[in-house]
Amino acid sequence: MNKCVIALLGGLVSVGSVSAQVVTPPTPAPAKTPEFVPPPQPPAQAPASPGARPPVNAPPAKVTIPKVDYKPLGEKGSDGKLRALSNTPQRLSLLEVHNPFIKDADRERFADYLAKRDQRMEQVAVDNLDLVEKVEAGELDRFDFVDSSSQRQAFTNARALTDPINPFGDLISDMSKRELLSGLQGAMSDKLCKEYQTALREESRPAGAKRVDATWMAKFTYNNKAHEALIAIGRARAMAVAKASEVLPGSGLETALVGKLVEGCKGAPADVAGRAALFVSLGKDLSIEQRRAW
Repeated sequence: MNKCVIALLGGLVSVGSVSAQVVTPPTPAPAKTPEFVPPPQPPAQAPASPGARPPVNAPPAKVTIPKVDYKPLGEKGSDGKLRALSNTPQRLSLLEVHNPFIKDADRERFADYLAKRDQRMEQVAVDNLDLVEKVEAGELDRFDFVDSSSQRQAFTNARALTDPINPFGDLISDMSKRELLSGLQGAMSDKLCKEYQTALREESRPAGAKRVDATWMAKFTYNNKAHEALIAIGRARAMAVAKASEVLPGSGLETALVGKLVEGCKGAPADVAGRAALFVSLGKDLSIEQRRAW
């Protein structure tokens, strides 16, 4: 593997979902999204065993995961290929069917945190709609992460697309730092996500190749980083359709256009994916400013 690629990939988020064209970094979003403010921390509980709690800044203790039955995140379809996930790997790793160390009481404890994070991600996605739409159009997959003459620019452009739409960082790491997940729960979630990444990587490995493909790894890293925002914009679009008659009159759009869009949303599908798709269909002739306003 190109040593420069290895160095540049170091420290990036490593879990989640080429032409040689080099593009200039996208323009910044029109408004900066306020910092994510998590819900108040629950009262600290006494440790399960005697002894003082470790200092906040102490390095996390190595966790040994006991042998346990669990369902991997990656499942293969009838074609032998991994099925697309219904959510980010990190989010799915919080389900008990995959992570048997997370129970109902745990989910109740961090439900408010997840709800607030989802709401903030939706606002981030709308604020940075231009970047989100570029990622959806496959912009990340067009960057050349291997050619030495364009590699550094490719990483710069990829970060310019993904950093603004994922300002809150990796979900599992954030929850672990906030002590919403125990060491064992977080370790199991990390294990699930890494196993899924490995399965995807092996599925994508060219026949006979012995090394990890650096370009694939870079694209996987950045697409995974953007995954949470892409899911969030789907929810935002679906809500815009479901509440069209309520929100469009106050959106600042022209009256005739408002009437046309409200009429187009009548009889919309009941599911989130269907409504989001309808938004995209109705919004294809709108400017990005009009789509953002809606």
